Order: sequence, then C-alpha cells, then structure tokens
Amino acid sequence: MKKIFTILVALTAFTQVKAYDFPGFEWSVGADFTSSYLWRGMRCGGTAIQPDVTIGYGGLNLDVWANISP
Repeated sequence: MKKIFTILVALTAFTQVKAYDFPGFEWSVGADFTSSYLWRGMRCGGTAIQPDVTIGYGGLNLDVWANISP
C-alpha cells in the first residue's frame, strides 16, 4: 500500500495537465497532503492525499474531491 501511495504522490507532483481552451469554462486541479486529522476530538486517520478538481461555467461550479489513505 505504501508503494501505491508513493506512486500517487509522484504522479501528482510531476504530472503536467494540458488545458484545452473552451470559452466560458474555468477549471482548477489541486491536491492536499495531510499528516493526520481529528474529528470531534477523535483521531480518524494517518497520512492521506486529497485530490480535487473544479470545473465552472457561468457561475455554476462542479467540485469533485476525494480522500485517499494508504
């Protein structure tokens, strides 16, 4: 599992995203790396990667987010 996590981190860090120009559309791609998190005082996990993609058109946004733990 650690090998898969390392590969995902490397792909996120070194991948170039080619943007196509569609008039009126806006988009962004990002990822966060977390070491651990708390929810209502309870420790819920260790390291994780949280990728997200946002696509917008005319004030309407679609955001896709995930949490991947090794």
